[in-house]
Amino acid sequence: MEKVDGLPDGFRFHDLRHYFASVLVAGGCDVKAVQAAMRHGTASMTLDVYAGLWPDADDRARSVASAALAKRPAAAADGLRTTTSQAVR
Repeated sequence: MEKVDGLPDGFRFHDLRHYFASVLVAGGCDVKAVQAAMRHGTASMTLDVYAGLWPDADDRARSVASAALAKRPAAAADGLRTTTSQAVR
């Protein structure tokens, strides 16, 4: 096998398939989309090979919470609730 400049030693053409699948997962594609792109017979085959690439529920929960906290208003929520206002008539 001929060495290609710029590719690591031991690189195989099949490595491009794994790279392609990892790009799809990182881009947010779901299992069925990756299955179709990789032409796997079943979604379970795709998961057998690439399950570790998808973020798990804990990862998603941390990301959602972090994003929500990053966008919080400057005033504290308690300050918004306890601000004096005119009585409701």
